[in-house]
Amino acid sequence: MKRIFSEFAAYLEALITSLPGASGSRLRGFFLSRRLGALGAGSSIGMGCRFKATENIYLGRFVSCGTGGFFAATDGRIEIGDRVAFNTNVHINAEVGGRISIGNDCLIGPNVVLRTANHRFERSDIPIREQGHILGDLFIDDDVWLGANVVVIGGVRIGRGVVVAAGAVVTRDVPPMVVVGGCQRRLSRRAHYRAQFHDALPSLWRYGWVYSRTLPP
Repeated sequence: MKRIFSEFAAYLEALITSLPGASGSRLRGFFLSRRLGALGAGSSIGMGCRFKATENIYLGRFVSCGTGGFFAATDGRIEIGDRVAFNTNVHINAEVGGRISIGNDCLIGPNVVLRTANHRFERSDIPIREQGHILGDLFIDDDVWLGANVVVIGGVRIGRGVVVAAGAVVTRDVPPMVVVGGCQRRLSRRAHYRAQFHDALPSLWRYGWVYSRTLPP
């Protein structure tokens, strides 16, 4: 009986997920408010969004999710603050474990990937898929903008007010109020930095470029 109920709920969710228009949005809100760990007032869920292990996913107030988003937290936890906007086709994944926490007033661009788990690949005598995962919590502070196609891996904290340029891969912590982009291990410094930002530079050599938001470039 439990399996039959579970399959019925899956069919119902698939149907509601695909409904267009304002009525579809309201139905999704009503349905998910009873399945998610929390769904704050004024939040809207776009068509085609999928939520896996809904009881471990918490959305704040006035959260908007564009079409095609995927949120999974079977063995982990996802916590979204207030007034967070997800563009289309985002992938927010704490499926294997760990925690993803996003603060208030954040912008998450299209095709952004946030994952708490990475595959291990140290050994060459067995396939990568059999080597397990490395887990790490992922924290994004308030007022952060992640541009299109950004990837952030587990074990990273992105500070308040950070802008991450489109296509960047973030593998280490980012201090507050900076703009970062590009690939790892190259840095092009701008002419002026605040003292505290200058002190943080050694930890930022992994980015293609970085400059402070607190002074003109």
